[in-house]
Amino acid sequence: MKAIKTKLSVGSLARAALVAGVALSAHVASAVTVATPNPGDLFIGFRQAGVSSDVLIDLGSATNFTPSSLGSGYGGTWNGSSFTVTGINLSADLGSVFTNWANNPGDGTGVTWAVVGLTSTALNNISPFTALKKNSVYVTQARTNPSTQTAGLSLGTGGLTALAGKIYNIESGNFGYDGSTSTANSNVTVIQSSAGSNSNSWTSQFGSQSAALGTNLTFEQAPNGSFSGPTDSVLDLYLKPNTGSTGGTAASYLGSFSLASNGVLTYGAVPEPSTYALLALTGTIFMVFIRRRNRLNNPLN
Repeated sequence: MKAIKTKLSVGSLARAALVAGVALSAHVASAVTVATPNPGDLFIGFRQAGVSSDVLIDLGSATNFTPSSLGSGYGGTWNGSSFTVTGINLSADLGSVFTNWANNPGDGTGVTWAVVGLTSTALNNISPFTALKKNSVYVTQARTNPSTQTAGLSLGTGGLTALAGKIYNIESGNFGYDGSTSTANSNVTVIQSSAGSNSNSWTSQFGSQSAALGTNLTFEQAPNGSFSGPTDSVLDLYLKPNTGSTGGTAASYLGSFSLASNGVLTYGAVPEPSTYALLALTGTIFMVFIRRRNRLNNPLN
C-alpha cells in the first residue's frame, strides 16, 4: 500500500501557525472593554474602608437568579438548586485589591459586599421582565445569622426611585462600569477608583447610607460584630417591583448568596433552622437504621 504524501506550502504552514496561535490565545485571559450591561443585570460590589479601589462585577441577568415559579412576567429561569456563579475569578481579583480579603475581623475593617440590579430607569415592561415597571430593583439584605432568613425588604416609592438612580449610576454613569476596562482575570470584572473624584464608584453610591433610602436597609453585611466578614455572611436577594407592576409592589425573596474563602460565590436557597433540625433528625434515624442492620447481619459484633 502506497503511503500518501502531503505537501505543505509556506502559506499553509503560516496559516496553521496562525490557527494554533489563535487557539492558544483563546486560553489566555486579557483585559478588554466590558460589554454594556443589559437591563436586569445584577452587579456585585466589594469595598473596604481605607482602600481607594472597589471591585465591581456584572453577574449577568437577574433571570438566572429568579425562581421560574415566580411567573413568566419576571423572566425567572432558576430551578431552585444551589449553583456556583462561574465566569469570574474572585480570589485573584479581590486579592489584587484587598489585603487578606477573606479575613473576618469583626471590627469594621474587613471587606464588605452586596448585590444590586435594575430593570431600567426609562423603560416599562421590557422583555423578559414584562411584569415590571421601570425602577424595579433587585437588592440584597444581610442576615444577622447565616441560618435565619431576613424578615423582608421595606422600601418606599421615594427610596425605590433613589436606589434605582444609584444602581444606574454605577452601571452607566461617568467612570462607572460601562466602558471600563476589565481585569485580566475576568472580562466582566472591573477595578474602579473610589477616590473622591469618582462619584459613580460603588463606594460613592453605597458606602454611606442615604436617608432617602430608609434606615432599615442593610445591603451589605453588618459593618462589625458577628457575621460581619465577607466569608461568614449570607445575603438574601429580593426583587422590589415599582408601582404599576403586575402583581403589585410587595418585595419577593428570590434566593441567597454566600462567599467562600477560596473565592467561590454560591447562590441558592439556604435552609431555615427547622430544615437543619429535620436534616439532623433524618441523619440520626439513618444512622440508627444502619447500626441495626449491621447487628442483624453480624450478630457476633
